[in-house]
Amino acid sequence: MSDKFDPFVAEWISFSADPRYNLVEKCLKLAQILEYPDLNMQEQIEKINKIAKSLKVLLSDVKNPTYLISMLNEYLFQTLEFKGDVDDYYDPKNNFLNEVLDKKSGIPITLSIIYVEVAKRMGLDLAITGFPGHVVVKYNEEMVLDPFGGGRLLDMEDLNELLYQNFEEDIEFLPEFLDELQEDKILIRILRNLKSSYAQSYAYEKA
Repeated sequence: MSDKFDPFVAEWISFSADPRYNLVEKCLKLAQILEYPDLNMQEQIEKINKIAKSLKVLLSDVKNPTYLISMLNEYLFQTLEFKGDVDDYYDPKNNFLNEVLDKKSGIPITLSIIYVEVAKRMGLDLAITGFPGHVVVKYNEEMVLDPFGGGRLLDMEDLNELLYQNFEEDIEFLPEFLDELQEDKILIRILRNLKSSYAQSYAYEKA
């Protein structure tokens, strides 16, 4: 492996390690460095803000989390028609938030980031989990939700089915599969996805 200095890598390391920037900003910075040098990050952040503002207009004074989540699901996945990209799952673009916001489709991890960010602006504290092979979101320990599947509520049978779909073997469910995924681990997971997607797209230099 070459030890040659790479200014893009240095820029990413510096930005991703800076606590002044949040997860969305770091994801957008990654997109800017790798694929979209002219990307206006603030415009993309405003798209998320606009979704949340439009949704809040529709809400009553009810603050019940189940109600808020049902409204979030209805607005994101029915009104705005966000969805999981089942046709071209391994397209590298599915790892970039700006692309997912534009085309309204993506993979579990990028859809989960948008889902959690919109929820946060509604006063809902959701967490992205490190579920193997398929990132999901949880509300406290009460609900597990799948943004890739339209925000559907998952039970234990569903979780075991996801494990089987991704690994094609019987894997025992462990409670830690639903532990919250920390910011650095989310970024690492996106980078691993990108590496795999670039390789499958024969973009070996990027991989």
